[in-house]
Amino acid sequence: MEFGSEGIKYLLLVNSGAAVAVLAFHGSVAAVRDMVWPKVMLGFFVVGVILIGALHIARYRGVHSLFRDWQSSVNKYFIDVLDWLDIVNDDAAKARKLSWALYFAYASFACFVIGAGIGMFNFSTLTNGDNHVGKEAITTSATSASNTSTPAEQQDGRGAEKPLSNAEHASTPTNTKEKVAP
Repeated sequence: MEFGSEGIKYLLLVNSGAAVAVLAFHGSVAAVRDMVWPKVMLGFFVVGVILIGALHIARYRGVHSLFRDWQSSVNKYFIDVLDWLDIVNDDAAKARKLSWALYFAYASFACFVIGAGIGMFNFSTLTNGDNHVGKEAITTSATSASNTSTPAEQQDGRGAEKPLSNAEHASTPTNTKEKVAP
């Protein structure tokens, strides 16, 4: 029983932890929000958590049913309707019928493995191609730098300096170095 309980705790921990990690990943990386595979991966982890809940329900109902039947059998034993050996054999047969509940645990583990596999094989799409986060940042910085103007270019026709618009302020990098002519 202890190994089973530890296994269930493990499955709940890895599936729920993975689901939280994927949600945090969705929130922190904008490029991921439009992709399908992170949502599918999250779905597998959530289904894994739900399966553990279903396993708890199945275990509770099974033990409750065994206990109720045991009480009924013991009452029949005391009124000499059943023999003790019949009670024990019936109880053992009923306990074997509950082994189907383990399939919830197997399915939960399969959900974790599939979700982790999806993440492992698709994570590389974030580091190459159009979805590369670093590439987007570099492209944005280069575009912003090309839109900046020198103080001479910021002057209007009368030689007075014209103020930058809000859009120009937002696109101007704050840590650019001005080129000084020799």
